[in-house]
Amino acid sequence: EIIARNGQTEKFQFLAPENDCNAYYLDMIQKMKSGEAQKKSAEKKQKSEKQKAEQQKAEKQKAEQQNAEQQNAEKLKGEQLKAEKLNAGQALVLENKRKDKEEAKRNSMLNDTLYRQLENNKISKRDAGEASFPNVCSVRTPSNVFPVDVAVVKLTAQFIGKNGRQFLTAITEREQGNPNFEFLNPAHPLFTYFQKLVDLYAKVDNTPTDSLESPKAGQSARD
Repeated sequence: EIIARNGQTEKFQFLAPENDCNAYYLDMIQKMKSGEAQKKSAEKKQKSEKQKAEQQKAEKQKAEQQNAEQQNAEKLKGEQLKAEKLNAGQALVLENKRKDKEEAKRNSMLNDTLYRQLENNKISKRDAGEASFPNVCSVRTPSNVFPVDVAVVKLTAQFIGKNGRQFLTAITEREQGNPNFEFLNPAHPLFTYFQKLVDLYAKVDNTPTDSLESPKAGQSARD
């Protein structure tokens, strides 16, 4: 029936016994009847599915490995950043300690130098500390000034206030060019503060002891 209907069709010419492909056609029919063709087809399909599964497994393992490598890289980067911050913090602490040590050394050297420069003053180291006379007067300390600079100004003012302003010219000439005594220049921002301290120490030095110990109410003065 197929030959009768499609015998003249070119794609069905293998059905003719005299066609070169007819033997192959008959062999395939025989194999299909015996189930060999289905077996080979199933084996081929199974092999293809196995290859596909192995490929998917390999791709999954590769993705997991890449993910693990990325996580390790991020973890390592985080540890490095943490170590850098820790080192930076330790370096800052060490730097602050170094600065504090240098500042303390500078203050000590400056104080020793100042005491030697004012050794002809009758003021002892005990008396050179900050005097506090709340019932007589007070001078507001300028802001943004280093404590060591305030100490130099106060000690010099105490010397002038105790011994007289005639010593101011001598100290100014002797310490000209010394950056620690720049406040003696009338144009310096601390000069007014220095002058007020001189007046304070001069007033305190000339104030009777009784007035310091028992001032009358309302007599305290503040600049």
